[in-house]
Amino acid sequence: MSDIPISDIYIGLQGEGIKTGRRTIFVRVAGCNFAIDGHPCQYPCDTKYAWYPKQGKPYTMDSLIDKVANMSLVSNIKEICLTGGEPLSVPGIRGLIKYLRGYNLLVETNGSYLIWRNECAWSLDIKCPGSGNDRYNNYDNLRLLTPKDQVKFVIANREDYEFAKKVRNGYVCMTNVIFQPAWKILEPRVLAEWIIDDKFDVILGLQQHKIIWGSRRRKV
Repeated sequence: MSDIPISDIYIGLQGEGIKTGRRTIFVRVAGCNFAIDGHPCQYPCDTKYAWYPKQGKPYTMDSLIDKVANMSLVSNIKEICLTGGEPLSVPGIRGLIKYLRGYNLLVETNGSYLIWRNECAWSLDIKCPGSGNDRYNNYDNLRLLTPKDQVKFVIANREDYEFAKKVRNGYVCMTNVIFQPAWKILEPRVLAEWIIDDKFDVILGLQQHKIIWGSRRRKV
């Protein structure tokens, strides 16, 4: 297979979702299909440096696996987060996912590609209208989720909130549903009050890594 373009490999704390706060090895793939096709999300993206494959360093499968294995051994970390960009846009990425199944692997995806079951845990985005990419949501994914997976809605305004509620109510099979305010666009307090007032059974997600370190790129 061809080399995999990697933007970053680093150790940090998981800042989003049900694993928030856990020490994690992040493997960031370079290349986002939304950006490559000319329609990146409309709210500010904090990983513009990983939009295109050429922004990454090419790794062979073996060299990437060896690097992750060494970092895991030295740091005593079993949590691996494969993120992007968009990991599923990279040819051959499923092979890498299979190799990493021996870890506690979470794969973050923007929801435009069809996922598959039982090879990892998924953090699946459902894009709201405020992103400009809601028409690319692959809703078949919502029927493939398991209790170890999570679904994330990034919410920029009330329209996004109502959209997310409608999707949530239409797919009762979803577990670990996270409503996350778009960074510096929607105040967390506002979204929290909407959820409380509506007695809505979802998780309010805050980007803990940004609260701690801001929006700067973190690398080691």
